[in-house]
Amino acid sequence: MKNDSLWQGVHYLFRGLNLLQHRQLRAYIGWPITLNFLVYLVLLVPGIYFFQVTVHALMQWLPTWLHWLAVLLWLLFSGLILLVFIYTFTWLANLIAVPFNSALANRVEALINQQPIKTTETLGSQLRAIPAGFIKQLQFIIYYLIRVIVIVPLLFIPVVHIIGVMLWFWLTAWLLALQYLDCPMDNHGYRFKELQHFASQQRYTTIGFGSSVLILMFIPILNLLVMPAAVIGATLWWLEQSNFRSIHF
Repeated sequence: MKNDSLWQGVHYLFRGLNLLQHRQLRAYIGWPITLNFLVYLVLLVPGIYFFQVTVHALMQWLPTWLHWLAVLLWLLFSGLILLVFIYTFTWLANLIAVPFNSALANRVEALINQQPIKTTETLGSQLRAIPAGFIKQLQFIIYYLIRVIVIVPLLFIPVVHIIGVMLWFWLTAWLLALQYLDCPMDNHGYRFKELQHFASQQRYTTIGFGSSVLILMFIPILNLLVMPAAVIGATLWWLEQSNFRSIHF
């Protein structure tokens, strides 16, 4: 493996953003952005309602002796609920966009290797790939929930809750990086365990990439562009690190 740093991960995402304007990728970027926008619209109103109701319920549950921490805990609960909303939004958007993200990763790889696209898939065959993508996305959810169960108790322990928040952010960032890395790796038949192994060999890059994706998800307009940019960035990342070569593209 080559360099492993937080900045390396951030850099891959911004390289992906920069390549959104590439003329040979535009046809593959429209659908992911459109689907991202539609999912955002569908989840926005119920998401705001869920946010308000959940934060209010948690604050009502707060013991009297912790009222002096009300403002801090409101920020804590708000941040955690936003993380849950963002991951849910990303999971659903990725699930729907599986065939399109796969095609985008395939196109990026073909351009880099200066080869024709190795697929004759039609839109119909791509749509038929959604069930397999759903199974893969279930693996991500199970992986996520098992670790969340361990983290949640830490959130209710004074002082230690700060560590719990950091761990939750780290976990969400890690899962986002895995999901986008899966786009190019799944095209080559790599399984979930092999995906985890690749990411674990580049822990800092993985956290840097996933964290930058997560942060951009909070920014209007940019959050609609994150999905295709992350697919492109993850494809560049995987190709460079698996082939031990720098790509100037």
